[in-house]
Amino acid sequence: MKTAKVYASLLPILLACGFLGVSIMPPFKGFSRAERLLEEIRHGLHPEFAKILFVMESYRDSDFKVVLDGTQYQIRSAFGRAQSYLRRNYHGEVAEAWIKNHLYRSSQRGEVIYLKFPDGNQRPLRDVLLEDLRRLPL
Repeated sequence: MKTAKVYASLLPILLACGFLGVSIMPPFKGFSRAERLLEEIRHGLHPEFAKILFVMESYRDSDFKVVLDGTQYQIRSAFGRAQSYLRRNYHGEVAEAWIKNHLYRSSQRGEVIYLKFPDGNQRPLRDVLLEDLRRLPL
């Protein structure tokens, strides 16, 4: 029963983000990722983990880049690694706290991680993801 409530509470978030392009997130293409994510929630994926994963996934097919320790990475590659890191290091935290603690500075050099926009502007990745997370219609 609890899983059904979680599924029902996240459905509006996924649909709103998909159809409205919430925040600066690139438009969500199709339902396959959303459907897969909802299926994982039904089978026990933590809802806060799902929020982080969804915000990250929304950038997957975009032209953004991640700047990590002075090197630019294609978003798909960078977020693939970030999602692996998320799966290894998520321990039930609230999504906002996890993003603040894990997606601000690199683990190797301690430098701020940036999201580089297609127009060349950069902002700290943490700040952008937190804004996107806060705009999810909960």
